[in-house]
Amino acid sequence: MLAAWMRMKYPHVVQGALAASAPVLYFKGVKTLKAGIFAEIASNDFNITGKDGDKCYNGVKSAFGSLISNGDQPGYTKNVSAVFKTCQNLTHPDNITSLTDSLRSAFFYMAMTDYPNSASFLEPMPANPINVSCSYFANYTDDTEDKLVFEMLDKAAQVYFNWANKTDFCYDITDTDATGTLDAGGWDVLSCNQIAMPQTNGM
Repeated sequence: MLAAWMRMKYPHVVQGALAASAPVLYFKGVKTLKAGIFAEIASNDFNITGKDGDKCYNGVKSAFGSLISNGDQPGYTKNVSAVFKTCQNLTHPDNITSLTDSLRSAFFYMAMTDYPNSASFLEPMPANPINVSCSYFANYTDDTEDKLVFEMLDKAAQVYFNWANKTDFCYDITDTDATGTLDAGGWDVLSCNQIAMPQTNGM
């Protein structure tokens, strides 16, 4: 989007720009923009079958829903720590929020880089990372207990975070952007100074 906007703003300086996977027109008619549409589109990528009963979509939704709604419950950090190996100890509900934000970023990036070939634009990932991550929810049902759903979410998230299967891997909950090898600092500065993005991150 930044490339396209730069071309539009400075046509006498930039001869061309490639806006790949860039919702440039997302901002057109912003007054009537549906809240959360970005998250809705990204989430729907995990609806592999396109049906209401899709195990992957429902499993991911259930896991995130439980993390978000129960994070402030007494002792809940212990339950989460038992599944997710974090680099920092989970001692406070805010830590679970940070973990959730980091995991959410991973699923957004898998949706945005769901290439038919292996790639390492952000993190090393296999071809069709959504299909691979969704395979871990094959046994999900609406009755699956939280711990098992968390284990599914953990394995699915590691398709993004740890496809190289590093033995010393842990979730860095201080890095909620989770952009991997991409230095996203430039994006944050430019996008925040040029245009406010009407986007919510609910999944």
